[in-house]
Amino acid sequence: KIGKKPIYVKKDALGFIGNRIQAALLREAVYIVEQGIGDYKDVDGAMKYGLGFRYACLGPCEVVDQGGLDVHHHIATYLWEDLSDAKYPSGEFEAIYQAGNYGVKTGKGFYDYHLPFLQVMTLHKIVHQHYHYSSYLVQIEILHSPLQN
Repeated sequence: KIGKKPIYVKKDALGFIGNRIQAALLREAVYIVEQGIGDYKDVDGAMKYGLGFRYACLGPCEVVDQGGLDVHHHIATYLWEDLSDAKYPSGEFEAIYQAGNYGVKTGKGFYDYHLPFLQVMTLHKIVHQHYHYSSYLVQIEILHSPLQN
């Protein structure tokens, strides 16, 4: 058992709930890189070493309640206007995709994975058996970190 808990989706929607949140996060991450605010390592670092700690035990609405709706509402009044509102993948994300770079499974995506695919598959089996994870990226970061861009 890995401790997953079901949620109730009140109506049918593309991507349901989790994938919609993940897509919004990815869209803004790519936008941050395209705007020159940071690179992929900076974006991933902000998530892993900052937001990730919060979201490991609290959802986004709980985080806002903890910080104060007044504070987050004030931030929303000026920040939301500056966030990405892209409707389709474009820029560097689209270029990476069009180049056939699909991440770990092809050896390159946002990052360059130095291990040949067969070694990645072997690592997946080892880590999956030992840690019971299902994400290639998480498994490789555990055994082979930091990743090179």
